[in-house]
Amino acid sequence: MSDSHLDNLSKIPDPSDAGISGSQADSPIILTIPESHSGGLVTSPLSRAFDSLIENSPQKLGSMPSLVVGIFNEVMHEKTRLDLKLQEREAQITAQYLEMGILKETNAELRTALNAESRMKLLRNASITGGMLVLGLGFKLIEKQETLPYGIGLMVLGAVIAVFGWMSRAEKEVNK
Repeated sequence: MSDSHLDNLSKIPDPSDAGISGSQADSPIILTIPESHSGGLVTSPLSRAFDSLIENSPQKLGSMPSLVVGIFNEVMHEKTRLDLKLQEREAQITAQYLEMGILKETNAELRTALNAESRMKLLRNASITGGMLVLGLGFKLIEKQETLPYGIGLMVLGAVIAVFGWMSRAEKEVNK
């Protein structure tokens, strides 16, 4: 070491000159889990440490221990209030996610029903149209004597197909 370092070491104040006494070890500060007091406010370990310093030896905090502890307690109360608000918001978000899941399920069920109805409507319309075409062809075939049996068969088949389309539509409208 150089001589300049030795000069710097000699300028270090004694503990008694710095305002620190050897009795520091006598007042333990224990940081523990935050606990709730009346009114639902949670005190932090640091807040309780400040309170302990004020009660046991206020000189350790300097000339304004009450002000420091008051400010710190105010900050801790605000933090607690914000924590409670955050918990409420998280509960609301969770409830909204659950509601959104239920709505998605309902949406999927309704889309499935809509797709099925769409396919059934197409089948009903095709049955009615096809049945009427076959029925019309049957009417055309009964005009001639040689195609009369085919015409009657096509008329019966066309009527059955058309009635199937109409009945499925009527059944669907009754069930609404």
